[in-house]
Amino acid sequence: MGYPRPQGQPAWALSPTNGPPDQEAGAPTPNPVLIARILLWGQGAVSAVAVLLGLAGLALVLIFYMDSPLGGSAPPADFYDALAAIGVAILILVVGIAALAIGTVAFGVMVPSLILAARFGRRTNGVRVGTLVLEGIVCGLSLFASVSAAIDRAIVPAVAPLPLAALSGAVFGLLLTPQARDHFRR
Repeated sequence: MGYPRPQGQPAWALSPTNGPPDQEAGAPTPNPVLIARILLWGQGAVSAVAVLLGLAGLALVLIFYMDSPLGGSAPPADFYDALAAIGVAILILVVGIAALAIGTVAFGVMVPSLILAARFGRRTNGVRVGTLVLEGIVCGLSLFASVSAAIDRAIVPAVAPLPLAALSGAVFGLLLTPQARDHFRR
């Protein structure tokens, strides 16, 4: 639909966006959008570090496996060595699954965060809506994980997802401002 053409100007002389005056190509980015973009880049960077930590955890699992009685060529000598080998196997399995889960979830947050942060310059409403959906899901799942851990009375797991929920909630709230809505309207 667009905005009406100013009188006396030919159609080819219009701005590329053909939007309201604050949407001209050289218009500065509103502060809420700029802050949301920086926070989105930060969220992607923190998720990348979490992916690297997950990979490091898997590498440690492989090292522990090779140094354990399970990784050696000789079978355990007696019952207690076999029992220790079973305990080490369970520990390796639990740590490996946790590292894989952390890395997978962090990768699932990292890729969309970085892609959406890179596409903020396009100023399309699809980028805004995609970011709102991603941040709503991340914030909701982080709060759900925190509440479910708090119900089990686990203090550290209940507090751990709260920074991610706060970051996602901040980006979500910043993109709901009228300045952000007007910036992405095209």
